[in-house]
Amino acid sequence: MLPDFSKPAFSFVALCTIRFRDREDGTARKIHSDYRCQLCYIGSATTSAMSEARVYLVGREHVTSGEDVPAVLTFLDWEAQQHRCHAGTQFELLEGGVVTAVGTVHSIVR
Repeated sequence: MLPDFSKPAFSFVALCTIRFRDREDGTARKIHSDYRCQLCYIGSATTSAMSEARVYLVGREHVTSGEDVPAVLTFLDWEAQQHRCHAGTQFELLEGGVVTAVGTVHSIVR
Protein backbone atom coordinates (compact mmCIF):
# COMPACT_ATOMS: atom_id res chain seq x y z
CA MET A 1 0.00 0.00 0.00
CA LEU A 2 1.49 3.29 -1.08
CA PRO A 3 0.31 6.71 0.12
CA ASP A 4 -1.48 9.35 -1.90
CA PHE A 5 1.59 11.36 -2.93
CA SER A 6 -0.55 14.34 -3.93
CA LYS A 7 -1.00 15.35 -0.27
CA PRO A 8 1.35 18.08 1.05
CA ALA A 9 2.83 15.85 3.79
CA PHE A 10 4.31 13.66 1.04
CA SER A 11 6.20 16.47 -0.69
CA PHE A 12 9.42 15.03 0.80
CA VAL A 13 9.90 11.24 0.94
CA ALA A 14 12.95 8.99 1.15
CA LEU A 15 13.41 5.89 -1.00
CA CYS A 16 15.39 3.35 0.99
CA THR A 17 16.21 -0.25 1.78
CA ILE A 18 15.25 -1.60 5.20
CA ARG A 19 16.06 -4.82 7.06
CA PHE A 20 13.70 -5.63 9.92
CA ARG A 21 15.17 -7.49 12.90
CA ASP A 22 13.78 -10.50 14.73
CA ARG A 23 12.15 -9.87 18.10
CA GLU A 24 14.37 -9.93 21.19
CA ASP A 25 13.21 -13.49 21.93
CA GLY A 26 14.42 -14.59 18.46
CA THR A 27 11.02 -14.99 16.81
CA ALA A 28 10.38 -13.46 13.41
CA ARG A 29 8.35 -10.29 12.92
CA LYS A 30 5.72 -9.82 10.23
CA ILE A 31 5.65 -6.15 9.26
CA HIS A 32 2.84 -4.65 7.19
CA SER A 33 3.06 -1.69 4.84
CA ASP A 34 2.12 1.64 6.51
CA TYR A 35 4.27 0.72 9.53
CA ARG A 36 4.39 3.58 12.06
CA CYS A 37 7.51 4.05 14.16
CA GLN A 38 10.21 6.41 15.36
CA LEU A 39 13.28 7.02 13.20
CA CYS A 40 16.72 7.80 14.59
CA TYR A 41 19.64 8.69 12.36
CA ILE A 42 22.73 6.58 13.06
CA GLY A 43 25.67 8.70 14.14
CA SER A 44 23.51 11.67 15.08
CA ALA A 45 24.96 13.57 18.03
CA THR A 46 21.57 14.75 19.31
CA THR A 47 18.34 13.07 20.28
CA SER A 48 16.50 15.83 18.44
CA ALA A 49 17.23 13.85 15.27
CA MET A 50 14.47 11.42 16.33
CA SER A 51 11.39 11.65 14.11
CA GLU A 52 7.99 10.03 13.69
CA ALA A 53 7.93 8.08 10.43
CA ARG A 54 5.72 5.83 8.33
CA VAL A 55 7.14 3.04 6.21
CA TYR A 56 5.42 1.92 3.02
CA LEU A 57 6.76 -1.30 1.52
CA VAL A 58 7.28 -1.19 -2.24
CA GLY A 59 5.58 -3.99 -4.15
CA ARG A 60 4.54 -5.88 -1.01
CA GLU A 61 1.85 -5.73 1.65
CA HIS A 62 4.02 -7.35 4.34
CA VAL A 63 7.54 -8.64 4.99
CA THR A 64 9.14 -11.04 7.44
CA SER A 65 12.14 -9.95 9.50
CA GLY A 66 15.55 -10.69 8.04
CA GLU A 67 14.71 -9.61 4.49
CA ASP A 68 16.07 -6.49 2.78
CA VAL A 69 13.08 -4.67 1.34
CA PRO A 70 12.66 -1.49 -0.71
CA ALA A 71 10.51 1.06 1.07
CA VAL A 72 9.26 4.64 1.03
CA LEU A 73 9.77 6.65 4.24
CA THR A 74 7.43 9.52 4.99
CA PHE A 75 7.71 11.89 7.94
CA LEU A 76 5.17 13.70 10.09
CA ASP A 77 7.65 16.58 10.41
CA TRP A 78 8.80 16.44 6.81
CA GLU A 79 9.97 20.06 6.75
CA ALA A 80 12.57 19.38 9.48
CA GLN A 81 13.77 16.21 7.76
CA GLN A 82 14.76 18.01 4.57
CA HIS A 83 17.96 19.14 6.34
CA ARG A 84 18.70 15.79 8.03
CA CYS A 85 17.77 13.10 5.53
CA HIS A 86 19.76 12.64 2.31
CA ALA A 87 21.12 9.88 0.09
CA GLY A 88 23.51 7.66 2.04
CA THR A 89 21.97 8.43 5.44
CA GLN A 90 21.72 5.37 7.70
CA PHE A 91 18.93 5.07 10.25
CA GLU A 92 17.24 2.84 12.81
CA LEU A 93 13.51 2.33 13.25
CA LEU A 94 12.28 2.01 16.82
CA GLU A 95 9.18 0.99 18.72
CA GLY A 96 9.22 2.17 22.31
CA GLY A 97 13.01 2.35 22.42
CA VAL A 98 13.52 -1.09 20.83
CA VAL A 99 15.31 -1.11 17.48
CA THR A 100 13.10 -3.00 15.02
CA ALA A 101 14.95 -2.28 11.77
CA VAL A 102 17.95 -0.62 10.16
CA GLY A 103 18.09 1.02 6.77
CA THR A 104 19.83 3.25 4.27
CA VAL A 105 18.38 6.10 2.24
CA HIS A 106 19.10 5.76 -1.49
CA SER A 107 17.37 8.87 -2.83
CA ILE A 108 14.99 11.69 -1.96
CA VAL A 109 11.84 12.57 -3.88
CA ARG A 110 10.44 16.10 -3.60
